[in-house]
Amino acid sequence: MFRSQTNGRKPTRRPLTAVGIMLIGILTNCCSGQSSPGYASGGLGLDRRQWEHVHGRAVHQTSAQVAYPGDLLVRFGPNCWEIVKNYEKPGIISQDAARGDSRQLIPNDSVFVRTMTEPGTVDLYRSESLKGRFSAYGDDHHWVYGQPGDFVVEYKYDGDQISGFTIMTGNNVWPGKQPRGGDARH
Repeated sequence: MFRSQTNGRKPTRRPLTAVGIMLIGILTNCCSGQSSPGYASGGLGLDRRQWEHVHGRAVHQTSAQVAYPGDLLVRFGPNCWEIVKNYEKPGIISQDAARGDSRQLIPNDSVFVRTMTEPGTVDLYRSESLKGRFSAYGDDHHWVYGQPGDFVVEYKYDGDQISGFTIMTGNNVWPGKQPRGGDARH
């Protein structure tokens, strides 16, 4: 791209500066609806600015968690590593509907690995892009009992009714013991 410049003589063209080109790139990404260039997720792995772009502003915050509309509690460090969803009226939602809700909050490249059913119901997933979101910060502690890129969705029950779910990095739903139907890898 070039712009015209005149100094009392014939107009000449000179290239835009690197700063101008970077600003064009930033504005293009900002206005295109992408939450982050090269990273697509409904929540898990987003930084707080990206999360709030997608989900709105926080309604309450403690030192540990940030509350958002839709009964969502989130932990950042600096990227979102845990999402807790509590249903207002437990039992009205089916297991399939809860799975559908949870899938709206995970990275787009997530691959379902397996379901573990004892002592509760937990879905294990793997995401290559999620691995990169934390490795850039040297955050290997997010993969407790799992491999980089692993995350779980643990469904919560009130009796035999679904009351919510927790999405968290790693495979750390049963720390210190091997879950039935799965393996606890270090």
